[in-house]
Order: sequence, then structure tokens, then C-alpha cells
Amino acid sequence: MTTVYFYLLLASGLTGEASWNVTPMPNMEVCEQTLKKVMNGIPDDNYGIVKAPSAGKCIAIINEGKRGSGTAG
Repeated sequence: MTTVYFYLLLASGLTGEASWNVTPMPNMEVCEQTLKKVMNGIPDDNYGIVKAPSAGKCIAIINEGKRGSGTAG
């Protein structure tokens, strides 16, 4: 059995809506560093600073590699 970790940065309110943007990250440390930058606003050469999201967090999702045991009928 293989264990796979997925690290995701979740951010809401980027466009003033109640939706979440999900961005995969290589590990939790990079996710937390990126989140810190995103929450401070992102400098943009064309638009100045892109507004920070209203909320954000990093999560880890663990996939234990289990397969379903059902049969097709």
C-alpha cells in the first residue's frame, strides 16, 4: 500500500464571490510560505497589488491507496 499526500492551498473571496480557489502545493512548508505571500496581496506589474483573499488555509489530504472492493454487476 502506498500513502500519497496532497497539499492544497485554499483561498476564498478572490473575486468577491463565495467560491474557493484550490492550488496544489509540493509540501506543507511551501504551502504555508505561499499562503503568507497570498494573504499579503500579490504584486503585479500591470495592476499594482492584487487584493488578498478574504480567507485562506493549507490542508493535507492523505490517500492510503485503498481500492474499492465492490463488484460490477
